[in-house]
Amino acid sequence: MSRAKYFDSILFSEFRFPQVGDKLFNQSDIYFQSANINKFGHFRLEYMIEGYKHGADLMVERALEDRVALDVLIFPIIFCYRHYIELSLSST
Repeated sequence: MSRAKYFDSILFSEFRFPQVGDKLFNQSDIYFQSANINKFGHFRLEYMIEGYKHGADLMVERALEDRVALDVLIFPIIFCYRHYIELSLSST
């Protein structure tokens, strides 16, 4: 299915509110098609620390390329760097 058709099917599908028992995330057996949400606390914390830092760095790069993007991204950038610092301090 092309991305346009897939997007249209989402865009024009009937909306319903979440129900009890709905799953927010599903597990996939295909390694390269899913994120690795590690079951072990230490590694999960390391992934979160690196993820917030990497995400903030990527948004800064994008904001430096496009001045309008800076206006939109400044608060998510601050949010991600704040969580990076907070998680880094809590892991010591």
